[in-house]
Amino acid sequence: MNDNILFVFPDAQKDYFEDLEEELKKKLQGGASMVVKAQDTATAWELIIDPGNLNITLIIAYIELPEKRKVAPKSDAAILLENRLRKNEIKTPMVIVVPKFCNKIAQQVSQLLSHIRDSDPSLGDSIVDLVKKHKKPEKHVDIVLNLSDQDDASAWSYIIKGKNFQAGTDYYDGKLKKPSPQNLKNCLYFTNEVDSKLLDKSEEAVHFLRDNLNELLYEDNNQKSNTFSNALESALRQVDNLEQTRVQFVVDEKVYPICFEAIMSPKAGNENMEKSDYWMQHAPLVRHVRCKESDHTLFQEGLTRPTNVLIISSNVSGPFNLGKHRTEAPLKKLANVEAECTKLKQHLDQLKVDGVNLGDIRVITSSKNNCCLDYIQKVLDEKTGDDRWDIVHYAGHSYYDENTGGAYVFFKDSENFNKAVEIEKFAESLSRTRLLVLSSCASANKGFMFELAKYQIPAVLGFRTEIEDDLARKFSKYFFRNLFELRSIDRAFFQARKELYENDNAHCAWTNPILVLDRVA
Repeated sequence: MNDNILFVFPDAQKDYFEDLEEELKKKLQGGASMVVKAQDTATAWELIIDPGNLNITLIIAYIELPEKRKVAPKSDAAILLENRLRKNEIKTPMVIVVPKFCNKIAQQVSQLLSHIRDSDPSLGDSIVDLVKKHKKPEKHVDIVLNLSDQDDASAWSYIIKGKNFQAGTDYYDGKLKKPSPQNLKNCLYFTNEVDSKLLDKSEEAVHFLRDNLNELLYEDNNQKSNTFSNALESALRQVDNLEQTRVQFVVDEKVYPICFEAIMSPKAGNENMEKSDYWMQHAPLVRHVRCKESDHTLFQEGLTRPTNVLIISSNVSGPFNLGKHRTEAPLKKLANVEAECTKLKQHLDQLKVDGVNLGDIRVITSSKNNCCLDYIQKVLDEKTGDDRWDIVHYAGHSYYDENTGGAYVFFKDSENFNKAVEIEKFAESLSRTRLLVLSSCASANKGFMFELAKYQIPAVLGFRTEIEDDLARKFSKYFFRNLFELRSIDRAFFQARKELYENDNAHCAWTNPILVLDRVA
């Protein structure tokens, strides 16, 4: 339900209130839904108590002054409306505007609960302050889908939590019907097709995967014994749009690879199945890998010290081996890694100048021949106590060996040779990091994420499979542009993935970024 400001004014003040409306539109920038208007008390009152979609959160009314200033103001709409609000114990804040404030006016309206303001140039700022002060907290819905067999191998489950809901309507939970082995097999098969990078093949695979996930999540759980669809519908009725939701999948290694990004919007309906209305276009869609929850999440309450950022530009190329005389295809040169890291540092430096609470912002580059694990460990160890590298951004190559399950990132060794470093070895150096961004191919593969989860890194962002160098750079730009403005990892992730979908939809690249959080909503 949108917030609305109610203007109550006589026709003679129409021009003044139209100017005020334009001023508020600019100052609020969408912070409230403008503007409901009334010219008499009766109409205003009906709007205030309207049981429909209106949600009046602030009233601005004009008071007529008599020609002789020493006489009490006329008992006009503003005074009558104020009295009626008080008698009915309606606590909606009200601003009464007068042409010129004076002591006589103050005496006559001293019993009013409203804010009295004269129509001076600062009136717009005063109203904006009141709107922010009295704006009702926005409602949110967190949907947690537990698709792990860890708790109960016989069934999956769901929890739906409403934030700022009326008590008694803010919590739902229940069982989810597990898919048949064939349905699960289909989801994994079509996920592999999505990852094929063949344009015509991957687009068709997303549609098939969407249909299977729709059956799994909505259709199979809309029976009397499975009330997920009903619970979800009840929760969504209390918010204005899907942007006020967050979806989190609790996964094990069996279902983690499924491309849940193909799940349809619950408001799409069967009639819109041909439209590409995916839930990830409207809200954050993230994963949770079971581990002990960290106590040092980014943007946690009470953290006042500056945020430190370490950027690792590891553009190694050429031959490498994984031990036991096993040589893989040479690493190709990544054309955009240096530019990605340079631009990121410039962006963060500018944010710091603009007043964002950032501390040490440092880049380690392979061009200086110091991008080896020993040197990185030395840099990470510079921060002691609570002063840590909060964000580590790695841009380079990563590799997942499907035969052995090994996951690797790449650095130079002390002799300037390419070195494949096991992700668990790298993770040992990052145990105090709040956010790890792996801007590299296949870095969100289960081999990376389940190993990193053991080291309690609260948030890890990576890519499910191979991604073009330039697309990884763009996603990084989108993500960090939103991170410190929104002060929310999952919301910044959502905005970045949405921009990638809108600007670079080729080969289903929008399905590639993955965010794994260690906390369930």
